Amino acid sequence: MIDVATARQTREAEEKIFSKGITPIELMGSVGRFLSEELSEYNDILFLCGTGNNAGDGYAAAELLLRADKNVTLWIPNKKFSSAGEYYFNKCQILGVKCIFGYQNGNISRYDVIVDCLFGIGFHGAVSEETASLIERINASGKRVISADIPSGLNADNGCADVAIVADKVVTVGFAKYGLYLNAGKDYAKNVAVLPLGFEGEVGKLLEPKDCAEFVCQRENDAHKGTYGYVGIFGGSENYTGAVKLANLACAAAYSGSGVIKLVVPEKIMDAVAPYLLESTLFSESQYLSAIKGLSCIGIGCGWGRDESRVELLKAVINVASCPIVLDADGLFAWKKLGLPDYSNRLIITPHYAEMARLADLSVEEVRLDPVKTAMDFSLRHGCITVLKGPSTVITDGKNIYLTNRGCAGMATAGSGDVLLGVMTAVVGQKFENLLKSVAYATIINGIAGEFAQQKYTDIGMTAKDTSDFLRP
Repeated sequence: MIDVATARQTREAEEKIFSKGITPIELMGSVGRFLSEELSEYNDILFLCGTGNNAGDGYAAAELLLRADKNVTLWIPNKKFSSAGEYYFNKCQILGVKCIFGYQNGNISRYDVIVDCLFGIGFHGAVSEETASLIERINASGKRVISADIPSGLNADNGCADVAIVADKVVTVGFAKYGLYLNAGKDYAKNVAVLPLGFEGEVGKLLEPKDCAEFVCQRENDAHKGTYGYVGIFGGSENYTGAVKLANLACAAAYSGSGVIKLVVPEKIMDAVAPYLLESTLFSESQYLSAIKGLSCIGIGCGWGRDESRVELLKAVINVASCPIVLDADGLFAWKKLGLPDYSNRLIITPHYAEMARLADLSVEEVRLDPVKTAMDFSLRHGCITVLKGPSTVITDGKNIYLTNRGCAGMATAGSGDVLLGVMTAVVGQKFENLLKSVAYATIINGIAGEFAQQKYTDIGMTAKDTSDFLRP
């Protein structure tokens, strides 16, 4: 896992470093050394430097590269320095560094790489017209760009930007930043390298595939189908029979590991659904009491419809069931109509931004501007695990945060939420010790399956069914 934090959390961690006797100049020197190592393969290097400590990191790297006989130029649109930054700028001047001052004077065509040290993690708001023009010029240059800490113009907390540097690589300090992954962040930060530097703090965790190893275990020879969970899926309606079929495929695709699957649908669509079921057991909604007996997880909501009977059925299931429940789509709608009742910390919700806004009585823009806080606050208030779906997905119980950046644009298609519901129901139903981690695991394997589908069919050509197909180990 990779530590991921807000700008405020990063600054607090820096202050802890300073309280141990490390000076800003020493810290900047460590960052500069790491950045210079990332640049060692290039000969002609242009540093674009702003006025803060982010620029100072660039000056510290430039000094080391000058000592290594690299051709280094500093482009400084606005000649102001932080105290630590000025220390390293002066060292560069002693070594005879070439400098360009002002906005219009830089000729970028001859450089191998541009190092973006214009704005750091403290940036928020809008850039000036002059700076926007400069950023657009760099983006249009076709040159390789490496950003120090964060692509300039990108909000470090939420990944929002009007105009920002598009970086081929970001060398970030202490912790990864949420803004590198949320919203448009992945479009601006194509590759991220983290320099830990011993930073400490209660921060979020970015999941990597290797973190899922504890959930991929060899099955025992004497295991039986019940060993790996009995799960149920409530879904489907006359207009949306496909949704519950997709959820069933992903769940039983039993590709996700569940032992037994029970599908509970309105009686009027049983004949339409039955031919597509091979391993699953089919129940009508009138049989819900016998269907949920012994279940280890229930998924509710895919193509379920929004009439009042959905609300009453959800209420009945919540009152009787004792296992975790995963709610998506129309299940979330019914839960909201019920008044968002608590379910003893066993409820898992999987909203996208618009659904989250409706549940939390916020605008979609408010959710977009602070998805992490929105999800955490909601989970704390309602005693649930929130899986807030977006370009990267936030998973939280209100205290702990996991983030996964796996997935692709092609998953923004009808049925993708149904597939995730099926995967999550299957994984949670296997009764792993840590519920939050099992939810996070389900989310990341769903995203990886989507990436495989993208590789075969492209973003435009892939469907939710393709993601389901790639869930097989």
